[in-house]
Amino acid sequence: SSSGVRGDRPEQAQGGYASAPAARQTTAAADRKAAARARVESLLAELFRLQDLKADGVLDQEELIKVNEKISLLHYGKEGTDKVAIREKFRGIFREQLDPHGRPVPYAAFRDYMSQVLMDIDPSPDAQVMMLEQFIAEAESARAAFRFTSLNSESDAPFLAKLFETAPGSRAATSRPPQGLPVGYQPVVEHRPQMTMADRVARAEATAVEGFAKGDSLQVWSNSKGEWLDGTVLEVFPVDCQAEGYKVPAGSLKVSSSAGTTKWIMPGQ
Repeated sequence: SSSGVRGDRPEQAQGGYASAPAARQTTAAADRKAAARARVESLLAELFRLQDLKADGVLDQEELIKVNEKISLLHYGKEGTDKVAIREKFRGIFREQLDPHGRPVPYAAFRDYMSQVLMDIDPSPDAQVMMLEQFIAEAESARAAFRFTSLNSESDAPFLAKLFETAPGSRAATSRPPQGLPVGYQPVVEHRPQMTMADRVARAEATAVEGFAKGDSLQVWSNSKGEWLDGTVLEVFPVDCQAEGYKVPAGSLKVSSSAGTTKWIMPGQ
Protein backbone atom coordinates (compact mmCIF):
# COMPACT_ATOMS: atom_id res chain seq x y z
CA SER A 1 0.00 0.00 0.00
CA SER A 2 1.08 3.58 -0.43
CA SER A 3 0.83 6.17 2.34
CA GLY A 4 2.13 9.03 0.19
CA VAL A 5 5.16 9.57 2.49
CA ARG A 6 8.43 7.65 2.52
CA GLY A 7 10.53 8.56 5.54
CA ASP A 8 13.65 6.69 4.35
CA ARG A 9 14.29 9.21 1.51
CA PRO A 10 13.77 12.77 2.72
CA GLU A 11 14.45 14.22 -0.69
CA GLN A 12 11.37 12.42 -2.02
CA ALA A 13 9.15 12.92 0.99
CA GLN A 14 5.71 14.41 0.57
CA GLY A 15 3.37 16.23 2.90
CA GLY A 16 5.74 19.05 3.86
CA TYR A 17 8.94 17.14 4.70
CA ALA A 18 12.08 19.20 3.99
CA SER A 19 14.24 18.16 1.07
CA ALA A 20 17.81 16.98 1.71
CA PRO A 21 19.40 20.22 0.38
CA ALA A 22 17.05 22.33 2.48
CA ALA A 23 17.76 20.20 5.54
CA ARG A 24 21.51 20.60 5.00
CA GLN A 25 21.12 24.37 4.66
CA THR A 26 19.08 24.50 7.86
CA THR A 27 21.71 22.47 9.70
CA ALA A 28 24.53 24.65 8.36
CA ALA A 29 22.70 27.82 9.41
CA ALA A 30 22.12 26.37 12.88
CA ASP A 31 25.80 25.44 13.14
CA ARG A 32 26.86 28.96 12.14
CA LYS A 33 24.49 30.47 14.69
CA ALA A 34 25.80 28.16 17.41
CA ALA A 35 29.38 29.05 16.51
CA ALA A 36 28.55 32.76 16.68
CA ARG A 37 26.92 32.30 20.09
CA ALA A 38 30.00 30.47 21.34
CA ARG A 39 32.14 33.30 19.99
CA VAL A 40 29.97 35.82 21.84
CA GLU A 41 30.59 33.94 25.10
CA SER A 42 34.33 33.89 24.48
CA LEU A 43 34.42 37.60 23.66
CA LEU A 44 32.37 38.50 26.74
CA ALA A 45 34.94 36.73 28.90
CA GLU A 46 37.78 38.56 27.13
CA LEU A 47 36.05 41.93 27.56
CA PHE A 48 35.68 41.24 31.28
CA ARG A 49 39.36 40.31 31.54
CA LEU A 50 40.46 43.51 29.82
CA GLN A 51 38.36 45.68 32.12
CA ASP A 52 39.55 43.84 35.22
CA LEU A 53 42.55 46.16 35.49
CA LYS A 54 43.65 44.78 38.86
CA ALA A 55 43.48 41.18 37.57
CA ASP A 56 41.71 40.01 40.73
CA GLY A 57 38.82 38.21 39.04
CA VAL A 58 36.16 40.84 39.75
CA LEU A 59 35.13 44.11 38.14
CA ASP A 60 34.96 47.07 40.47
CA GLN A 61 33.45 50.49 40.04
CA GLU A 62 36.80 52.27 39.75
CA GLU A 63 37.94 49.95 36.97
CA LEU A 64 34.82 50.64 34.91
CA ILE A 65 35.27 54.38 35.41
CA LYS A 66 38.97 54.32 34.56
CA VAL A 67 38.54 52.26 31.37
CA ASN A 68 35.92 54.66 30.06
CA GLU A 69 38.01 57.66 31.09
CA LYS A 70 40.91 56.35 28.99
CA ILE A 71 38.62 55.64 26.05
CA SER A 72 37.32 59.21 26.20
CA LEU A 73 40.88 60.60 26.36
CA LEU A 74 41.79 58.62 23.24
CA HIS A 75 38.72 59.77 21.34
CA TYR A 76 38.42 63.38 22.46
CA GLY A 77 41.69 64.36 24.15
CA LYS A 78 42.08 66.03 27.53
CA GLU A 79 40.19 69.11 26.40
CA GLY A 80 37.13 67.09 25.43
CA THR A 81 37.13 64.73 28.40
CA ASP A 82 35.09 65.62 31.47
CA LYS A 83 36.37 63.23 34.13
CA VAL A 84 33.79 64.32 36.67
CA ALA A 85 30.95 63.57 34.25
CA ILE A 86 32.50 60.20 33.37
CA ARG A 87 32.77 59.28 37.07
CA GLU A 88 29.17 60.25 37.75
CA LYS A 89 27.83 58.43 34.69
CA PHE A 90 29.66 55.13 35.15
CA ARG A 91 29.26 55.13 38.92
CA GLY A 92 25.54 55.36 38.24
CA ILE A 93 25.64 52.59 35.64
CA PHE A 94 27.60 50.31 37.96
CA ARG A 95 25.20 50.81 40.85
CA GLU A 96 22.06 50.58 38.73
CA GLN A 97 23.09 47.59 36.64
CA LEU A 98 25.74 45.65 38.57
CA ASP A 99 25.68 46.26 42.32
CA PRO A 100 23.57 48.88 44.15
CA HIS A 101 26.26 49.34 46.81
CA GLY A 102 29.16 49.67 44.38
CA ARG A 103 30.76 46.41 45.46
CA PRO A 104 32.97 44.49 42.99
CA VAL A 105 31.09 41.95 40.88
CA PRO A 106 32.14 38.58 39.43
CA TYR A 107 32.06 37.68 35.76
CA ALA A 108 28.55 36.21 35.95
CA ALA A 109 27.02 39.58 36.88
CA PHE A 110 28.99 41.37 34.18
CA ARG A 111 27.97 38.76 31.60
CA ASP A 112 24.28 39.09 32.43
CA TYR A 113 24.42 42.87 32.09
CA MET A 114 26.40 42.93 28.85
CA SER A 115 24.28 40.17 27.32
CA GLN A 116 21.20 42.32 27.86
CA VAL A 117 22.96 45.38 26.41
CA LEU A 118 23.82 43.40 23.29
CA MET A 119 20.31 41.97 22.95
CA ASP A 120 18.81 45.44 23.24
CA ILE A 121 20.99 46.65 20.36
CA ASP A 122 20.73 43.62 18.06
CA PRO A 123 19.66 40.02 18.88
CA SER A 124 21.75 38.58 16.03
CA PRO A 125 24.78 36.64 17.37
CA ASP A 126 26.80 37.70 14.31
CA ALA A 127 26.08 41.38 15.02
CA GLN A 128 26.95 40.85 18.68
CA VAL A 129 30.30 39.36 17.70
CA MET A 130 31.11 42.46 15.70
CA MET A 131 30.06 44.78 18.52
CA LEU A 132 32.09 42.86 21.09
CA GLU A 133 35.15 42.89 18.86
CA GLN A 134 34.85 46.68 18.71
CA PHE A 135 34.37 46.96 22.49
CA ILE A 136 37.44 44.77 23.00
CA ALA A 137 39.50 46.92 20.64
CA GLU A 138 38.54 49.97 22.69
CA ALA A 139 39.35 48.21 25.98
CA GLU A 140 42.74 47.13 24.60
CA SER A 141 43.46 50.72 23.58
CA ALA A 142 42.39 51.91 27.04
CA ARG A 143 44.88 49.53 28.67
CA ALA A 144 47.63 50.63 26.28
CA ALA A 145 46.85 54.28 27.09
CA PHE A 146 48.26 53.79 30.60
CA ARG A 147 51.73 53.76 28.99
CA PHE A 148 51.41 57.23 27.52
CA THR A 149 52.64 60.04 29.74
CA SER A 150 50.49 62.61 27.99
CA LEU A 151 47.37 60.76 29.21
CA ASN A 152 48.55 59.84 32.71
CA SER A 153 47.02 60.99 35.98
CA GLU A 154 47.58 60.25 39.68
CA SER A 155 44.43 58.14 39.75
CA ASP A 156 46.15 55.63 37.43
CA ALA A 157 48.45 54.45 40.23
CA PRO A 158 46.27 51.67 41.73
CA PHE A 159 46.15 49.88 38.37
CA LEU A 160 49.70 50.15 37.08
CA ALA A 161 51.38 47.26 38.89
CA LYS A 162 49.00 44.57 37.67
CA LEU A 163 48.75 46.04 34.17
CA PHE A 164 52.47 45.79 33.51
CA GLU A 165 53.81 43.09 35.81
CA THR A 166 53.08 40.36 33.21
CA ALA A 167 54.83 42.23 30.41
CA PRO A 168 58.63 42.08 30.95
CA GLY A 169 60.51 44.06 28.37
CA SER A 170 57.43 46.10 27.55
CA ARG A 171 57.84 49.49 25.92
CA ALA A 172 58.61 52.52 28.05
CA ALA A 173 56.02 55.22 28.43
CA THR A 174 55.76 57.64 25.57
CA SER A 175 53.77 60.75 24.81
CA ARG A 176 52.10 59.35 21.67
CA PRO A 177 48.64 57.89 22.25
CA PRO A 178 47.68 54.56 20.59
CA GLN A 179 44.82 55.90 18.51
CA GLY A 180 43.10 53.58 16.07
CA LEU A 181 42.22 56.58 13.94
CA PRO A 182 43.88 56.97 10.56
CA VAL A 183 46.23 59.95 10.50
CA GLY A 184 44.34 63.00 9.31
CA TYR A 185 40.98 61.92 10.72
CA GLN A 186 40.56 63.82 13.95
CA PRO A 187 37.21 64.28 15.69
CA VAL A 188 36.22 67.82 16.57
CA VAL A 189 36.89 68.37 20.26
CA GLU A 190 33.72 69.64 21.89
CA HIS A 191 31.74 69.01 25.04
CA ARG A 192 29.87 65.74 24.58
CA PRO A 193 27.79 63.70 26.99
CA GLN A 194 29.72 60.62 28.12
CA MET A 195 28.33 57.45 26.60
CA THR A 196 28.14 53.79 27.44
CA MET A 197 29.30 51.24 24.90
CA ALA A 198 25.68 50.73 23.86
CA ASP A 199 25.31 54.49 23.35
CA ARG A 200 28.32 54.52 21.02
CA VAL A 201 26.89 51.79 18.82
CA ALA A 202 23.48 53.48 18.65
CA ARG A 203 25.09 56.80 17.76
CA ALA A 204 26.85 55.19 14.80
CA GLU A 205 23.62 55.11 12.80
CA ALA A 206 23.63 58.90 12.63
CA THR A 207 27.32 59.24 11.74
CA ALA A 208 28.53 59.68 8.16
CA VAL A 209 31.91 58.78 6.68
CA GLU A 210 34.08 61.86 6.61
CA GLY A 211 37.21 62.50 4.60
CA PHE A 212 37.94 59.06 3.13
CA ALA A 213 37.09 57.20 -0.06
CA LYS A 214 37.81 53.69 -1.31
CA GLY A 215 41.46 53.39 -2.36
CA ASP A 216 42.69 56.27 -0.18
CA SER A 217 45.99 55.83 1.61
CA LEU A 218 46.11 56.32 5.37
CA GLN A 219 47.95 55.18 8.47
CA VAL A 220 46.56 52.98 11.20
CA TRP A 221 47.96 52.47 14.68
CA SER A 222 49.01 48.88 15.49
CA ASN A 223 48.82 48.02 19.19
CA SER A 224 50.79 44.82 18.67
CA LYS A 225 53.66 46.54 16.82
CA GLY A 226 53.47 49.82 18.67
CA GLU A 227 53.73 51.92 15.53
CA TRP A 228 51.78 53.49 12.68
CA LEU A 229 51.38 51.29 9.62
CA ASP A 230 50.63 52.29 6.04
CA GLY A 231 47.16 51.25 4.99
CA THR A 232 44.51 51.50 2.30
CA VAL A 233 40.77 52.03 2.52
CA LEU A 234 39.11 48.90 1.14
CA GLU A 235 35.48 49.88 1.67
CA VAL A 236 33.52 52.88 2.90
CA PHE A 237 30.08 52.42 4.48
CA PRO A 238 28.14 55.71 4.44
CA VAL A 239 24.86 54.04 5.47
CA ASP A 240 23.80 51.14 7.69
CA CYS A 241 24.14 47.84 5.85
CA GLN A 242 25.04 44.17 6.02
CA ALA A 243 28.60 43.23 5.03
CA GLU A 244 30.33 39.86 5.31
CA GLY A 245 27.51 38.62 7.49
CA TYR A 246 27.69 41.54 9.91
CA LYS A 247 25.51 44.53 10.59
CA VAL A 248 27.78 47.49 9.76
CA PRO A 249 26.83 50.94 11.11
CA ALA A 250 26.96 54.04 8.96
CA GLY A 251 30.34 55.76 9.05
CA SER A 252 32.48 52.59 9.18
CA LEU A 253 35.67 51.99 7.22
CA LYS A 254 37.28 48.69 6.27
CA VAL A 255 41.03 49.10 5.81
CA SER A 256 44.07 46.95 5.11
CA SER A 257 47.49 47.54 6.67
CA SER A 258 51.02 46.87 5.47
CA ALA A 259 51.19 44.05 8.03
CA GLY A 260 48.63 42.18 5.94
CA THR A 261 45.80 42.58 8.41
CA THR A 262 42.30 43.89 7.83
CA LYS A 263 40.71 46.23 10.34
CA TRP A 264 37.24 47.68 10.78
CA ILE A 265 37.25 51.29 11.94
CA MET A 266 33.94 52.24 13.48
CA PRO A 267 32.41 55.72 13.63
CA GLY A 268 34.10 57.91 16.23
CA GLN A 269 37.02 55.52 16.71
